[in-house]
Amino acid sequence: MTRTTPGIFAAARQIAEATSAGTIDSDTVSPTQLNAAASLPGAWPRVAEP
Repeated sequence: MTRTTPGIFAAARQIAEATSAGTIDSDTVSPTQLNAAASLPGAWPRVAEP
């Protein structure tokens, strides 16, 4: 499975959505949580080769 740059944006978006929904506190988001979100299935979408 190839990891691509857009995946990090998907992970960041998941954290941002959870933060805005009040399910996590923005003061406690750590790099560890970001990495955990990035490792979720679907967090690294495949990008078509040009």
